[in-house]
Amino acid sequence: MTIQTCWRSAAGALAAVTAIAMIGLPAAPAHAWTYSATGQWANFNFGNWTVYQNEWGSTAPCTLYANSASDWATVGNWTGGGTKGYAHVQLNPHLNYDMNSYWAVTGWNSLSNPSGAYCNWFFDVWTMNGSDELMVIEWDNNSGSWGTQIASNVTIAGRFYSSVWQAWAGHNVIIFSPGSNRTSGSENIMAYLQWARGRGVLNNTSLDGWDFGVEETSGNGQWTCLGFWGSWGHN
Repeated sequence: MTIQTCWRSAAGALAAVTAIAMIGLPAAPAHAWTYSATGQWANFNFGNWTVYQNEWGSTAPCTLYANSASDWATVGNWTGGGTKGYAHVQLNPHLNYDMNSYWAVTGWNSLSNPSGAYCNWFFDVWTMNGSDELMVIEWDNNSGSWGTQIASNVTIAGRFYSSVWQAWAGHNVIIFSPGSNRTSGSENIMAYLQWARGRGVLNNTSLDGWDFGVEETSGNGQWTCLGFWGSWGHN
């Protein structure tokens, strides 16, 4: 079995276990960020992963913070409707992993939002050539679902989804809307590709890459992701 992990800790190389490498760094206090940058398109690279700001729906000042690909945050003040941006951590793409030959898992230890914020946290899973986008929502108070409902009350990799939607945004989009929100957990990325393939709604069956982050609509303060990790390898 071949195993790759998303980052290395300051203490040394990560240990790869036989099944799945599940590693998390200690949560850093908000005042102890190693890296910070202000701007709509701020980003920091950490080996296989990059942390991005990506504020496209506003020009309001915002700042990206990070200790690593594991721990990062974005600070801003947004009002009104519509998505303002997508702060996220992203795996450099072009894995070209067939869902039957490889596994990929990922997760996080905690999420936090400013009081009263409207946003949604989700995994964005992409197949090769941008053919398909699978949005696996973890926390949402901003109605992240849209398009045509194609399923309801389904369980995928142990996670219950009240509805699944299909939409078109220049490419095929599948949206998994959960029955309840959560602020920590993990996901079997390949399970969602396999489910979508079984429903006949995929255009491509190879994993290109994935990212995890928050789409902000409104709120004033800090959105934080701590303890993010990701692993993948050959069966």
